[in-house]
Amino acid sequence: HEEKLSSMSARIGSILAVNGDSYSNNRHKDNGTIIRNGVLYRDKRSDAETCVLFRAGSIKICPPGKTDAQQLMKDGAWQSWIFGPSLLDENGKAKTDFVTWDYIRESHPRTAIGYYEPGHYCFLTVDGRQPGYSRGMFLNEMAVLLEQLGCTAAYNLDGGHCAFMTMKDQVMTHPYKPEHGVADGIFITEGSL
Repeated sequence: HEEKLSSMSARIGSILAVNGDSYSNNRHKDNGTIIRNGVLYRDKRSDAETCVLFRAGSIKICPPGKTDAQQLMKDGAWQSWIFGPSLLDENGKAKTDFVTWDYIRESHPRTAIGYYEPGHYCFLTVDGRQPGYSRGMFLNEMAVLLEQLGCTAAYNLDGGHCAFMTMKDQVMTHPYKPEHGVADGIFITEGSL
């Protein structure tokens, strides 16, 4: 099922929303491990890095083929995203070598999640493919920006025509194509403790 991000965001009353991964992308061998809202939907190997958000608010990026879904669930995994690559090394420094295919290394519209500490995140969306307005970003450029923003970890989400952000009921990006349906997104809502 696909729906426009702006429609999903309005329906659940999110404060901020960005597009998610491309878990249905068959470019990733066997399509990887998918966890949504604490439910394990798929436990398959992948040739891509997997980003996992835990209930306690921390983020861990698992190398290709090193995702142990059962252990992740025991540790309190809440969400997982399969696209990548990771953008920062274990010291929070911008990577220059990325675990991905050549096409993703090129300049594109992009979305990324940055992590500071449990419960403290950064969401970055970059427009692109619009001469005279924005060409997008190369992976190394986005990595440097997320390092400069002080993130300790960062992960590239789906981009291209999927790169999209809303804040409340306003579209915050200027996509190069009209908004279309996506399979998922990341939604920040008001919660209670």
